Amino acid sequence: MTRTVKTSAERQQELVEIALRLFLEKGYEATTISEVIAATGLSKGAFYHHFAAKEDLLEAIAVRIVDDSLSQIDAVLNDRGLNAFERLDAYFAHASSWKSGDGQRVVLAFARIFRPDNLLLYHRLHLAVMKKIAPVLGRIIAEGVADQVFDTPDAETAAELLVLLNASTHDLMARLVVAKTLAERNAAADALDRRLLMVGIAADRLLGLPDGSVRFAVPGFAQDLARLLPALEDKGEAHNIVPLMRS
Repeated sequence: MTRTVKTSAERQQELVEIALRLFLEKGYEATTISEVIAATGLSKGAFYHHFAAKEDLLEAIAVRIVDDSLSQIDAVLNDRGLNAFERLDAYFAHASSWKSGDGQRVVLAFARIFRPDNLLLYHRLHLAVMKKIAPVLGRIIAEGVADQVFDTPDAETAAELLVLLNASTHDLMARLVVAKTLAERNAAADALDRRLLMVGIAADRLLGLPDGSVRFAVPGFAQDLARLLPALEDKGEAHNIVPLMRS
């Protein structure tokens, strides 16, 4: 029988897919490297040849999710029949629909990354995502400036700032994740929805657009996300996201 030899890139992609499945089933924090290795059927040495730690796997997953998301709307982003605003609007609409649909399951699976003690890991993921998204947005913004659709002096910096605006929701996401009571959770969700609204307005002004032009997130996103969290009692008890991942 001929033995199939996979390239390093193919093996890494396989590991990412397996890890993503386990993280979605159990949650990132609850999944161990040993479980990932066991699911792959590889030796520890073979696994660590590709990834030095669980954090490396998580970064690869984040990049994979971004790549998949961008590929879904690649035709729209490169449609010259649309002006720059229409293409940028399509990007944010797609990102918004992802956040409010199946993407919420991904958010919940990795919710604990938003905890204050995981700030460095979150920052690492943010930089990885920035490298993928900012060039795409920067190209569209530069074309929009040339066509007088946008009014901003530096398209590249504007694109990076749009990604940073999204990252500005980190602390409020953390409040939602660590909420110990129903009242705390609802308050955190209200604050996050307000922040997302203001982020959209900031994006408008950054690009020289009328307020309300950029759809940064669907209205009520944070409240919808909060409703997916396991039931909390007003006893100060910490919640556990694992049962939801298995439902």
